[in-house]
Amino acid sequence: MELINYINSLHNLNASGTNSLAESQANSSYFKDIYHPFPIVESLKSIISKDRDAIIILTGHAGDGKSTIAFELLRELGKEEYPQGYQFKEHEYLEKNELNVIKDMSELSLEDRRSWLSKAFNSSGNWLIVSNTGPLLTSIASSLRKTNWTSSFKAHQIESKILEFLDKDIAIEDISNLRLDDVNSKAFYIVNIAKLNNIEVALNIFKNIINHPEWEQIIQEHPTHPISINYCTIKNHYQDVEESIRLTYLYLLNYEKRMTLRQMLAHLSVSLTAGMSISDDEMPFKNNAETLLFSDTFFGYIGNRIWHKAKDLKAIDLVSRIHAGKYTGIEIENFITDESNFELVKEPLKSIIIEYINNDKKSESHYEKATLRRILFMYGINENKNTKSLFLGSTSIYKFNNWQINPESFNDESRRVKRLCEKALNLFYSGSDDKDNINITLKRSDSSVFQIAQLMVCSIAKNSFRIDYDNQKQLPFIHLKKSKDSENVRLDLSLPLLDYIENIVIGDVTESLNPIYKTQLERFKLSLIDYAQDVDDDAITLVRMKSDESVNKLEIYFEQSGDHKIIRMEG
Repeated sequence: MELINYINSLHNLNASGTNSLAESQANSSYFKDIYHPFPIVESLKSIISKDRDAIIILTGHAGDGKSTIAFELLRELGKEEYPQGYQFKEHEYLEKNELNVIKDMSELSLEDRRSWLSKAFNSSGNWLIVSNTGPLLTSIASSLRKTNWTSSFKAHQIESKILEFLDKDIAIEDISNLRLDDVNSKAFYIVNIAKLNNIEVALNIFKNIINHPEWEQIIQEHPTHPISINYCTIKNHYQDVEESIRLTYLYLLNYEKRMTLRQMLAHLSVSLTAGMSISDDEMPFKNNAETLLFSDTFFGYIGNRIWHKAKDLKAIDLVSRIHAGKYTGIEIENFITDESNFELVKEPLKSIIIEYINNDKKSESHYEKATLRRILFMYGINENKNTKSLFLGSTSIYKFNNWQINPESFNDESRRVKRLCEKALNLFYSGSDDKDNINITLKRSDSSVFQIAQLMVCSIAKNSFRIDYDNQKQLPFIHLKKSKDSENVRLDLSLPLLDYIENIVIGDVTESLNPIYKTQLERFKLSLIDYAQDVDDDAITLVRMKSDESVNKLEIYFEQSGDHKIIRMEG
């Protein structure tokens, strides 16, 4: 049962994590069956194929897939020269494309890094240099100072220029925006794959693991083994399981922290096997009532018990912050206690659910309910899609996910999202809505005190705003249709910001917002004020907020009459 051993080698829960590194992965006999290509390889391949003098710095965090991308590129361009099992050297040269590849500059000394960079900048041919971001920054600036790269700017600006490109978003189909000024007449790119969302790559690899033909033999020979039972629950409900994984990772990406591809694969593999092998006598269960179930292990549980051994895995540590299985509402509670709701569920999951329901009826602690809530989320048994949003505590996540999968679907929601944004911006900037305008006033920062009278700073018609979807950043944004500095008057609507907008509009006064997103709202406010600077300086507008959210305005004008100024009021 080598497939199970291979899956266990993808994580480091035990000492078997031998394939968690790219080199070991690429040389495993299972790699070709399990691996899913990185979409960005085609863009890199296009540059290398049509150019003979390009330098591509491929950087990112450890575990993002940099070395795997380099190996894939070499195999795509030189299939005959890099067969399965080939041990990649520190420096590879593919004569056909005049391509030099430095496998991992992070492993080299500072002197060696500078030496390779000098060769790349000063010799002919294509270069692909792989490096973690930290070692790259300590080496590349000094190497670039010895070239003509600073002809268009000062030498001391090199670091800030590099940092600017490290922060650029990546368009998979066209990475021309990642091209910096040429170095010694050579095209120069910095590709930071930490800016890529690798969730889909991880899901495709997981799908290949689940669909591997070796499972048939495993199930046939060991039908009652915990791994076999766990596998069948996933296989029989795969589409819903995949969706639940995607939603969870999307939530973590936006609310907690981005995970590397290696961390996601370690998480998925350990959730499937719990670190066990088929021949393993040592099970992670304390009693017969505990079951190996993906909906538990994925969130760091074995049955009702916290799986402490797995907490050292970064993904398990992050996902445990969701507090999966908490109470979300009476509708869910009624659903999970009624056996008739699970009549159409396939075995073996159906029997597991019924057993948990029966145990819950006898239990005084009712810990089984948390397990049943996780089952409901992971396997999608409740057709009400709101169940998954409630489980993760994110009102907008289901729609946000659909927009990323199919950006055109945002068109159906754009008007509604625009109305919500306009109302939320008014509530945030002035404390009250206005059906025609977005008003920015001088008001107390303490939102718990309702301020009846306020001084208007500026007012912009709602029909001046537009909402669109950014395919590159994979999120919607609101902006002014026409502005003097159009690029700056824009607010990206991240998932946390959309959740905040949804909740605050329906009157959830307890809803809080991370300071990062409050800062974004404040910056957008400043850009709107800057846009509206051409207002009459001799006029002051006072606004009075009414209990029905309507706004009364009083315009105060200062008019010159001889040596005196006359105050005139309208409203």
